[in-house]
Amino acid sequence: MPNEKQSETVRISKKAFIGGIIVFILVVAGLWSGLSYYPKQQKQHNIQVYKKALFESINCQFHCPLQLVTINGTTQNLPEPQCSQQCIKTLHDKNLSSSTFTTAEILDDGLPAKLDKAMQDCQKIHTLKIQSNATSPLQPTVNVTGFFLCVQTNLDVLKGQYAYLH
Repeated sequence: MPNEKQSETVRISKKAFIGGIIVFILVVAGLWSGLSYYPKQQKQHNIQVYKKALFESINCQFHCPLQLVTINGTTQNLPEPQCSQQCIKTLHDKNLSSSTFTTAEILDDGLPAKLDKAMQDCQKIHTLKIQSNATSPLQPTVNVTGFFLCVQTNLDVLKGQYAYLH
């Protein structure tokens, strides 16, 4: 056998080369897409966790038992202070912060606006005009018990509209 140097060349068909490039491009595109998608999903999840915690705190406060309290000579039903404080403490204990979210991100699904509307609607329904004597002007007074029951109902309806509140 002669001592010829044999060249070691690998021949790849044009079709296989183009196929390899296409596979490489698809893999790179898939990785890029996946790596950019995950942070967006994680941020969306964190926003929903934040909004759920706020919703739960508000819902908790509106489910606190009412008690008669006299302030400046006027007796009215108000939520038990210890219950309201516990609802707020539970929220604070979660150490959530909205500073990493923009206002637009928090408002994007309409929950904050719907919460506000739910409370305003109940306030309108349960505000009475009362006159203390014949010569005094009518004074707006909120039927607190009716207001709280109305808000509780509206919060239950809202909870059913947002999957992340369950």
